[in-house]
Amino acid sequence: MAGWARGWPEALKARAARYALQRWLGPFLEEPLRLEQLGLDLRGGTGTVRDLRLRAPALDELLAGAGAPLELLEGGLGAVTVSVTPRPPCCSRLCGCATPGCCGRSCPRPGRRCPPPCWPPSCRVSRSCGCA
Repeated sequence: MAGWARGWPEALKARAARYALQRWLGPFLEEPLRLEQLGLDLRGGTGTVRDLRLRAPALDELLAGAGAPLELLEGGLGAVTVSVTPRPPCCSRLCGCATPGCCGRSCPRPGRRCPPPCWPPSCRVSRSCGCA
């Protein structure tokens, strides 16, 4: 466990994590994060945020800047789990991220064709704008 977190009570660690996540992710979320949405295991190096409703216009602005052919209309994540191994054994993964329960609704940007499906099988994407 990190030296700075050893003496902190669990409630204070959760509030500090919520503050940091809200500061970084807040512009992309419909609602502020609640403590009930967080699951932290600092000793194990994992953190989970559940039930996120995404602010589509903010994310779509990022997608447009990256040249993405799709426009995000709405979306959400069932959970985002991040794991970090501070001292991994040789030839193992240092960190990982999982996003089960990904869902969204998108359509092609004006003047663009719908690309072939490239979403992972865990994503449910609604094609309500005439994508074949």
